[in-house]
Amino acid sequence: MVNLLWSLLDDVVRGEDNPHLVDDAHRYFDGVLRHRESGGSQPKPDVREAEALARYFTERLRLQNLAEDLARAKVVEMRRKDGSEPPRGSLNQLAKLLDQRQAEPFGRPLVGRMVLTFHPTESTRRTILQHIRKLGQLLDPASGVSVAHAQHDTQIFRLREEIRALWRTPSRRQDRPTVLDEVELGIFYLEHSLFSMLPDLLLELDQVLARHRLGRIDWAVDSWIGGDRDGHPQVTAQVTEHTLRRHQETILRLYQPLLDDLERTLTASDRYLEKSEQCRRWIALLAEEFPDVADVLARRYPMEPLRQMVGLMRERLAATLNHDPRGYRQAHQFRQDVEQLGRFWDADPDHWPYELKRLLRQIDIFGFHLASLDIRQHSRVHIEGVVDLAGEEYRTLSERDKMKVLAQLIEHPPAWIPSSSVTAELKETFQVISQARRQYGPRAVSRYLVSMAHHASDLLAVLALGRAVDPELSLDIIPLVETLDDLENAVVILDQAFQEPVWRQHLQSRQFYQEVMLGYSDSTKDAGTFTASWKIYQAQNQLMLGAEQHGVTLGFFQGRGGALGRG
Repeated sequence: MVNLLWSLLDDVVRGEDNPHLVDDAHRYFDGVLRHRESGGSQPKPDVREAEALARYFTERLRLQNLAEDLARAKVVEMRRKDGSEPPRGSLNQLAKLLDQRQAEPFGRPLVGRMVLTFHPTESTRRTILQHIRKLGQLLDPASGVSVAHAQHDTQIFRLREEIRALWRTPSRRQDRPTVLDEVELGIFYLEHSLFSMLPDLLLELDQVLARHRLGRIDWAVDSWIGGDRDGHPQVTAQVTEHTLRRHQETILRLYQPLLDDLERTLTASDRYLEKSEQCRRWIALLAEEFPDVADVLARRYPMEPLRQMVGLMRERLAATLNHDPRGYRQAHQFRQDVEQLGRFWDADPDHWPYELKRLLRQIDIFGFHLASLDIRQHSRVHIEGVVDLAGEEYRTLSERDKMKVLAQLIEHPPAWIPSSSVTAELKETFQVISQARRQYGPRAVSRYLVSMAHHASDLLAVLALGRAVDPELSLDIIPLVETLDDLENAVVILDQAFQEPVWRQHLQSRQFYQEVMLGYSDSTKDAGTFTASWKIYQAQNQLMLGAEQHGVTLGFFQGRGGALGRG
């Protein structure tokens, strides 16, 4: 496959640009290999030639990566079908292991989280990604393209012309990528990959676990893109607000075609439905909000009430997107309606159509927020905010006295009058968080990470600042334990926080759950890869023991930063 793609690329480049570029590139590559073997140095091309060669090799690598991804997927699928040893980490391997062992049911609900943490300098143009995606679709076996039967002129023509479009597309941006570019790139992956693949994977996992009566694993997607402001001065409150709005606009738009699918699927007549009269009453109730649409649907589907119901739900979802008060206020209302469709269809959920089960899973994962936006800020910025509330003397207080001051601020929040642009931005960020949770639901923003959390007061400071903006604001406040010293001191930090009454009240509202992020990047810089990994392992054990003594459930967010963690 890769040879076919490279051959088509060479044809395109010869026709589009310097006809000698392909031959020059191959000679240059061969020369590099020869000089590497002999220990000599390859003569460097001039700037213009180097730019042309870099572009050519970049596109070859893109096509090679695509071919490798598709080949890997093909191998996995073949092994799944022929009954051979399942790939490591696959659901088939999990099913085989569960068949061999007597697994115990889950003691409590399990939740997994995937966190997207991009950086603008790593952003690839979405236009390039779209061309690669089209090539992948053309190379799918269902499309009819075969390396062994390259005579299919129509398919080869389509591949060549898509590669031509890729080559003609500028691969570099004219301007440096912005945070908003990064936000859109994250949305691209969520929309074109995770939104469809994750629920399919989880539904298959549900079947594997159900056979052994183990329970269910829920899943959530978080993102730092547009929320991580530690070291990112371009991430402002306005950027965070824009990100949250784009998240909701995207997810509401993604649900629309799924309702279209349901309208084409739930075509049963009245006599096959459970509680058809109740269904008619539900339709009449919603028809009061959308009478014109209800009339059209009643004439179009007089004997198919569920299709009428789906049409009205689609209209209500559109109202949500347009901020019409007739729309859904929260995602759980939308989910209730989708689940009600299932109940009207059949009393047994096992008989519900796959499209309906899949939509329920998607709502569980993505809600009306698409991805929960994690906020991250450095502890020193929070100290500046507390100084606004408590005065300059706060800086010189002992840790014990700081805890006392913060407890007072939490119990009796004062008015927050920012004294600088830094604290004004910080206050506006908390206001955006509070408004987003009311408008998009609490899952829109639920975690606040504190970088360089050296003391328990660094945690209480966030709680105090949030209360100063909104006394009802409740977030998971997560210390990011990064340096080697902080890893060794993490037990003391949390032990002090767990003993503080105001923090225990805060934890009570979070079901006594405390999350800790363990950073690999800074600890690796401090002590090296092996030592840092060992220290993190020790810290986890000690933190778990300490949390158990206070009746707190601890969760760990493994922050695999740095070159090693990112591959």
